[in-house]
Amino acid sequence: MSTEERSGTDMFAPYKNLVRMVVDGRECRVPENNSVLRCLQYVAMDAISEAELCWNGDCLNCKVWIAEQKNDKAAIACRHMVSDGMKITKLSEHLEEAMKDAFTGDDDVNILEL
Repeated sequence: MSTEERSGTDMFAPYKNLVRMVVDGRECRVPENNSVLRCLQYVAMDAISEAELCWNGDCLNCKVWIAEQKNDKAAIACRHMVSDGMKITKLSEHLEEAMKDAFTGDDDVNILEL
């Protein structure tokens, strides 16, 4: 699914801009005003859509660790909103498995090598 097709769906909260988010050492452009989990889905549509996730925080399968000033902070990706420049330092096993192929190939997801 192209960037234009993704932006035209009701799946994502309304947004005007794409913001920077770093996952696994790679920078990607994701829609502002969305949860981290929706942003990961923006990057890896099929993989995240098919992963075993509850999307409401009950299962904790979408846990991520976000770089803070001194320590990484654990967060539930479906409940935590993305911010420009956010750095995801670690993914839960479920997300790691789903995202393992996200940064390979050429599928028009606004990924930039750092």
